[in-house]
Amino acid sequence: MSSLTLSMKMSPKDTGRLFSKACRLEDENKQLRARVTELELSAQRSPAEIVNQTLEIAEALYALRGYIAPLGHLFYESTHPHELEAWRAACVVQEMLTNTSPEDALSDIEDCAEKPIEQE
Repeated sequence: MSSLTLSMKMSPKDTGRLFSKACRLEDENKQLRARVTELELSAQRSPAEIVNQTLEIAEALYALRGYIAPLGHLFYESTHPHELEAWRAACVVQEMLTNTSPEDALSDIEDCAEKPIEQE
């Protein structure tokens, strides 16, 4: 039986359901492809690169409060509440956008003695 014959025997309601299901599957496919891309990008970055990117995000968030951090400031080592808040918020952003944990990256750096690159 051809698909043309099959579609002619389907009611408009069934055709609508089938179309909705196809749309949902297409959306799921797009989401899965995006997730794979995220994982590929995440896998390509070293722990130091992840931490450096998170530090850049923290610096931008800190600047939104009207503060300027010294060049190469390590927000994760700070004791100042606003600086720690910027680091924690940057970690949340990193996890949301790339599904990567900067805290895990920091642990990896400490384990292999790799240090973040000085920011310019």
